[in-house]
Parts: sequence; structure tokens; C-alpha cells
Amino acid sequence: MSVLKDVSSVAEILGCKKITVYRLVRDGKITHRKIGALLKFSDTDIENYIESVKVKTITEGKNEN
Repeated sequence: MSVLKDVSSVAEILGCKKITVYRLVRDGKITHRKIGALLKFSDTDIENYIESVKVKTITEGKNEN
């Protein structure tokens, strides 16, 4: 089992401010665990969020004939 990360760690991984992580949580865009007053995130939570915001290039999804 991996160690759960806190808001500061997630912000560092995503390259954003902590307030952005709190907004992602508020908006239901990133899954988390609430332990008392603390928000904790697994590696899978972070990976799933990153995958959900992945931008496809123009050629992806088009049939190449």
C-alpha cells in the first residue's frame, strides 16, 4: 500500500497552488479521502485526475485512410 499524499504534495505533483487542489476537491474533479479534517490522496487518485484532463491531439480519434 502506498502512502497517502496531502494537499501540498498533490499541488507540487500537479504544479499548481494548494487552493487549486481544494477547488478540484470541491468541484468533485479529484477523488480523495477525508481523515478528520485532513484531505488525503492516493497515487491512483492523482493518476486518474491527470488522465481525465488529458488533451487529445487533432489526429487522435480520426480514422486514417
